[in-house]
Amino acid sequence: GSTGGNCKYNLAFLGAETGSDAQLGLNMVGGIKLALSQYNAKHSSAQVCLKDFDSQGSASQAPALAAKIVGDSSIVGLVGPGFSAESQATGATFAQAGLPSISASATNVALTQNGWATWHRVIGNDNAQGSADARYMLTTLGAKKVFVIDDSEPYGTGLAKAVKAGLGSAVAGTDSVQRGQTDFSATVAKVRGANVDSLFYGGYYAESG
Repeated sequence: GSTGGNCKYNLAFLGAETGSDAQLGLNMVGGIKLALSQYNAKHSSAQVCLKDFDSQGSASQAPALAAKIVGDSSIVGLVGPGFSAESQATGATFAQAGLPSISASATNVALTQNGWATWHRVIGNDNAQGSADARYMLTTLGAKKVFVIDDSEPYGTGLAKAVKAGLGSAVAGTDSVQRGQTDFSATVAKVRGANVDSLFYGGYYAESG
C-alpha cells in the first residue's frame, strides 16, 4: 500500500502488518509515519512518502515483495524487514540492488555476516540481548534453575542459544516449539517435570502467550 500521496521519493516498509504478529509491524509503521510527517512539515520541496508492504512476517512471502520494492525506482530506502527470517530471505535481493535498508528488530547475529553492504540495524543482536537477559535472570531475579524454550525460527533460536550460553549450568531444561503451534501440553509437562524457578522463551508473542 501507499501512504502520503504521490511523492518523487519514497521509503518502503517490509514487515508484518496483518497476521498473528501484526502489532510488531504496525508499531514500526506508526513510527515511520510520525518521522515522515515531521520531516515533510519542514521540507515542502522534498516530500517523502511511505510505501508499505505487508509480509505478515513470513520468510516465504517476503521475497516476492522484495522484488517489487527493488523494481520501484521511486523507493530510495527500506525500513525493515521486521523479522530475522524474512531478513535472511530477502537480504541478498536488497544488497544486489544496492538499496539501503535498516531494521529495527532483526537480531540474528548471522545477518551482518553475509556481506550485505547496505543492510543495517538499530538494535542489539542476539548475543548482546541474550547475555543481558541471562545476566538479569541470574543477578536481578536470582534464578537458579531456568528452562529455555525457542520457536525453531532464526530469531528465537539465536536468542535462546545466547541466553543458554549466558546461563551456563543454570539451564535445567530446554525445548523447541513451532510457529503457529497451538497445543503446548508436551512442553508444559517438560517444564513442570524439570522443577525450575524461571522460564525463558525465545520467539514471538503469539506462541509465547
